[in-house]
Amino acid sequence: MSARISPTIRKILGATFLITLLCQAVGATAKAETLKIGGTGAALGTMRILADEFVRLRPDVSVEIPNSLDSGGGIKAVLAGALDIALSSRQLKPKERNAGARSKQYATTPFILVTPISHSNPTPGLTSEELLKAYSGEPVHWNDGTPIRIILRREKDSSTRILIAAFDGMDVALARARTLPGIPVAFSEQDNMDLAETMTGALTTGSLTVIIAENRPLTPIAINGVRPTLENLADGAYPISKSLYLVTGPKVSQLALDFLRFVQTTEGAAILKKTGNLPVSPQG
Repeated sequence: MSARISPTIRKILGATFLITLLCQAVGATAKAETLKIGGTGAALGTMRILADEFVRLRPDVSVEIPNSLDSGGGIKAVLAGALDIALSSRQLKPKERNAGARSKQYATTPFILVTPISHSNPTPGLTSEELLKAYSGEPVHWNDGTPIRIILRREKDSSTRILIAAFDGMDVALARARTLPGIPVAFSEQDNMDLAETMTGALTTGSLTVIIAENRPLTPIAINGVRPTLENLADGAYPISKSLYLVTGPKVSQLALDFLRFVQTTEGAAILKKTGNLPVSPQG
């Protein structure tokens, strides 16, 4: 004989079951909340470290950061709603701003020239003249006698523009370099660093934050005797830098706003400094 359940007990069990389902649904929704961030390769390593700390403080969310989309790709994605926050190493173009994009500079990092760490004892350095010769295809050697072999970035890449602005005559040297056979051209910051790590005598551009945040076996070189450190950047001794921006679209989620605020906290600033960036204050 089966036991009979009273209507009152049945109602209680039904209500309990419903509450359980609702709790599971709410929990699943909270766990499913995802922040999507992407863009320039120069910011990816540091942003992943910031994201890890953000998730530690907010275990109810997750953060997705794809491989480099470059600045323009990240901005297009945020305007299309595919990303919540874009990472850019340049200011917005008028057409991007007109489409609803908004940017905020969050850091500045030394713009550097690097070589494999195997050439770093003693730390090699170059003068402006030696740098121009190397990019023009003239024979220049590291301190250990290894011939310098350059790696180029695309003509419209922000790294190319910074390099040209930093050294008189670099526009002519780069134009010459692009006519030489066998000179590799890297698409993204990570492609550039990967190639530099495996190419004997490599010389290429980069950002201090990438070398530190991604623990790259590459050595930033001194230019005209000045090392590209945060201290030298802060006091003006090292004048070449890359500005980094966080970009949002016309609609900004609360989660995105929370992350933007976290980047500007004491904890966020500490991570930025540790990974080779000078933080920009909210008023900066």
